[in-house]
Amino acid sequence: RVANFTLTAMIGAGGMGAIFKAYHRSLDRHAAIKVLSSPVFDEHDSLIRFEEEARVCSRMNHPNVVQVFDFDVSTRPAYIVFELIDGKNLKQLIKKKTVMPLGHILDMMTQVFMGLFHAHKQGIIHRDLKPANILIDKDGVPKIADFGLAKMGGVTSNKTKAGMVLGTPLYMSPEQAAERKLTTASDIYSMGVILFELLGGAVPLDGPNDMQILLAHLKEAPPLVS
Repeated sequence: RVANFTLTAMIGAGGMGAIFKAYHRSLDRHAAIKVLSSPVFDEHDSLIRFEEEARVCSRMNHPNVVQVFDFDVSTRPAYIVFELIDGKNLKQLIKKKTVMPLGHILDMMTQVFMGLFHAHKQGIIHRDLKPANILIDKDGVPKIADFGLAKMGGVTSNKTKAGMVLGTPLYMSPEQAAERKLTTASDIYSMGVILFELLGGAVPLDGPNDMQILLAHLKEAPPLVS
């Protein structure tokens, strides 16, 4: 159990923690709770990053961004409470090779861009935009999720303490791959890769491993989507 919630099912898991579907007993409603799991580096750094994610999300209020309701890093386990999106993510739709009309793709991506621009107006750079982080609710509304790597303002470093580059290489901008200072343009580049994949059926630049993918984004010109 977490606070007033009963965890009912695991939705997913990542490097920072696990996400559960949870039931709030007194309010009689469901939510999604992200629980901090084993620390990535050490407990102090993990808690700082976890709290930063919660505070970044709490700054935003937009229909195309997953909303945060509450968080607490003073308890064990630390947790963040999000709205529950009862649907699929964009990666699942791509894997199923779901055929989407051009108009639907453009409408959906326009909504995602609106959510992204709202984040940018708050000075937030997402740094890990990819299909798995775009959730589609039961009404077909896309919402940007997982701001675990997000930063406020200009980002001067994209490395962890262990020297690992943060982000997902397939959707990473050249400046992110080169570990240069990031701006909102880096997120827009990632969105371009997602749009290319939706239209063309594959990402524009790929490789046998992460390093080759990063080099491709740095040195290769993407093919025409046609």
